[in-house]
Amino acid sequence: MLMPRHLLLCTLLLLILGLAGQPLAAQDLRDFAYVDSLTLTLSGQERWAALDSLGAAALRAGTDYPALRQRLGYAALRQGHLVPAIRHYGQAVAANPTDEESRTQLARAYLLVNEPGAARLAVATLPDSVRQALHLPAHRAVTQVLVEGSGKPAANVRREAAGFGRIGLSSQLSTRLALTQNLSYYEQAVRLPERRPTPAFFIRQREYAALLTEQVSLSWQVKGAYHFVSNDYGPARYANHLGFAAARFSRPGWSVQLSQYVGRVTDTTRLQTDLQLLAYPLPSARLYVYGRASLIRSAGHTFPNALLGLGAQLSPRLAVEGFGSPGRVPVLFERDAIDVYNVLDPLRYRLGLNTYGQLSGHWRLHFSYLAARYQEIRTLTSYTQHSLTGGLLWTW
Repeated sequence: MLMPRHLLLCTLLLLILGLAGQPLAAQDLRDFAYVDSLTLTLSGQERWAALDSLGAAALRAGTDYPALRQRLGYAALRQGHLVPAIRHYGQAVAANPTDEESRTQLARAYLLVNEPGAARLAVATLPDSVRQALHLPAHRAVTQVLVEGSGKPAANVRREAAGFGRIGLSSQLSTRLALTQNLSYYEQAVRLPERRPTPAFFIRQREYAALLTEQVSLSWQVKGAYHFVSNDYGPARYANHLGFAAARFSRPGWSVQLSQYVGRVTDTTRLQTDLQLLAYPLPSARLYVYGRASLIRSAGHTFPNALLGLGAQLSPRLAVEGFGSPGRVPVLFERDAIDVYNVLDPLRYRLGLNTYGQLSGHWRLHFSYLAARYQEIRTLTSYTQHSLTGGLLWTW
C-alpha cells in the first residue's frame, strides 16, 4: 500500500507545481526586458517558428511594443506568411511612424498581395532611393502598359465568331492618385432568324475607360471612373456615357468594396450596385477567394447577378483562378467599369479560368478561357460563346 500512496503524493505535488508555474510564465511574458532579450535571441538564431509562438504568447500577456512587432513581422515574411506580416508591420508603423525598416517591409508585403497603392503610401515619407528600389515612385507618366486580344466563337449559326482587343495605360499621378486608361474594340456579325436568308449585320462596340484611384489611407481607397461606349447595331448607332464610384476598405487578410454604376447604354438607363469581397484564408495568402453580388436595374426591372471565384498562387511566377457567375442580365459592368458586357443577347451565366505567368521582373503574360451562356433575343434559345484571351502586361 505504500507504493500507491507514494505515487499519489508525487502526482499531487507535480500538479500543484504545474498550476503554480502558470502565473510565473505569464509574469515572465509581461516582463519587457525578458521578452525583448528572448525574441532578439530567437531572431538572431533565425528560429522563426519559435519566435512566432513566443511573440503570440507575449501579445496575449499584454506585452506589445514596436520592436516586437517588427521582429514578428520579419519572422512572418521569412516564413511566407504575408497576412500576419502586414498585421505586425502595420502595428509597428502605427506605434512608431518614423520606423523606416518597418515601413519598407510593410510595403514589400503589400506588393506581394497586389496592393501597390497601400505599398506606395507606406513608403511615401522615405528617401527616393528606397521607393525607387521597390519600384514605387511618387509619380510616373507610365507605370503599366497592357495589350490584350481575344477570339470568341459561338455555337450558333446566327452568331459568328466575335473579336475583341484592348490596349491599356496606367500612370501614377502622385503618391495617392493613380490613373488607368483603356481603349477597346468588339465586333461580331449577327443574323436574325428570318424565314428568308438575310445578310448579316455587324455589332460593334468601341470603348474608352478612365479610372482614377485615390489611396486615402492604408485601409481606404476611393475610386471614380468615366466610361464612353459607342455601339453600332447595323445602321443604328448609339453614343453613351457611364459613371462609376466606389469605396474600398481593406484589412490584413480581406477587403470589401461597394460600387455604383450609372449611365445610359444604347437607349436605356442602367444602374448597377456591387458588393465585392476578397479574402485570404491562409496566412501565406497563396489561396484567395473573391466574390461579387450585383443588382442591375434596367428598363424598370431588377436583375441579380453574382460571381464567386477561387485563386491560387502555385509558385512565385504562376497563379491560376477559376470562377462562376450566374444570373440573367441584359448588361453587366465589371472590373471597376473597365468591362461592359453589352451584346445583343442577354447573358445567363459564365464559367471561366485564368492563368497568370510572370515572365521576368517587368513582363507578365495571362491567358483566359471563358464559356458564356446567352439567350438568343428572338428565339429565346440558349447557346454558348467560348472566349480565348491572351494578354501581355509590362510594369515599370
